[in-house]
Amino acid sequence: MVLLRWRHLLMAGVAMIAAGGQAEAAQTPPADRVYERSHGDLAAFTATTRSAEAGDTAAILRLGQMLWYGAGVPTDRAKADALFKRAALAGNLDAAAYLELSAERERRSGEIRRWTSQIDAGQLTGTEFDCTAPTFPPYSSNRTDAREVAKGLEVYRQCYNDYVDTLFGDVAEERRIPSQVARVMSDDEFEQSKLRIHTIVEAETVQLKVRVAPVLAERDRWIDQSRRYIRIDEARWRLELALLRN
Repeated sequence: MVLLRWRHLLMAGVAMIAAGGQAEAAQTPPADRVYERSHGDLAAFTATTRSAEAGDTAAILRLGQMLWYGAGVPTDRAKADALFKRAALAGNLDAAAYLELSAERERRSGEIRRWTSQIDAGQLTGTEFDCTAPTFPPYSSNRTDAREVAKGLEVYRQCYNDYVDTLFGDVAEERRIPSQVARVMSDDEFEQSKLRIHTIVEAETVQLKVRVAPVLAERDRWIDQSRRYIRIDEARWRLELALLRN
């Protein structure tokens, strides 16, 4: 994704520079993800099932985790909850925490649905891009007038930058998902949410370019025209000074 943030506004030449950057997606899930994909595959599931059937309470808990998150096998949270209860009754203290986690997932099912399929740019940023474009005259004939126009341009630039900073925020997609929601998502839901956020930011970036392009074009036209008149005005002023001295 291309970071569109404007870095500078040079008032002397009234030139604006757009600087680019690459958003860097983190490679590891947040630290508070409860159970990672790497913990589960079919071979691990088979081995864990044998240990659980032999009465190993830690294995019973791990088997429940695999079924709860769908790690290596289809998700089956009802069976996972039964395993957590079994492990808790056998004295495994962590199993009780997983029962609470399962209940929390039910409470947050709406939030999970929102982050995987409903979130949009306005909800992601908490705001909309609503910056009033500056008005450019045909030209400014002197530096004083040019500075007044540039003030309006600076207000627009700052509004734009504020929105872009909010849009990109912490650029790793998974860091945008509230940790309390991420921790009760399945791996597939977690990846789906990341993809949706990435898609929203990409689409909004394209829209920002479209919205700002006419402003930049009008700014450039104004700069080109104003430079000519300012040079003429300054040359006239220097001539008047020379005549006064004579």
